Amino acid sequence: MSIGMGLTFVSMTLVALHGIPTEESGIGSGVLNTMQQVGGAIGLAALSTVAVHFTRGKAAEISGSLSGGSGPAPTGDMKQRIADLVGQGAFTEDPIPEDYFGCAGVAQIDRLQDLLLYVGKNGYRHHVSATPGRYAAPVAEALEYYLNMNAALPQRVCG
Repeated sequence: MSIGMGLTFVSMTLVALHGIPTEESGIGSGVLNTMQQVGGAIGLAALSTVAVHFTRGKAAEISGSLSGGSGPAPTGDMKQRIADLVGQGAFTEDPIPEDYFGCAGVAQIDRLQDLLLYVGKNGYRHHVSATPGRYAAPVAEALEYYLNMNAALPQRVCG
């Protein structure tokens, strides 16, 4: 894509500025650059509007399904697919290299190998979210009580 855009922009610039007298080339170049910026802003606004429209529609459909709202009630199959494993660990003070790219942290999780075996054998997706504090039990309770989801705690399943 980058090669095509580079070739396209150079060609378009040459075509747009062809025939402009040398003493007016600065004005021509400025007008061209301004129009590229305006066109890019309008195009981005239009694409963002379309993306927001479809994202809101899908979010409403998903949240309605999960909360028992306007969407269809979760089926047994859907409940199985959205089952969560809520675990608890502790962040450590281990240093992260200065040149590390991205977001990182080191955590200690008791019986991690047992937990990973359980996750792998039972079809859980491997997504992780972490927050400081001890919230595993309340989060699991909220998922089960309010969203009627199967939220397993490692101490219940890996014991």
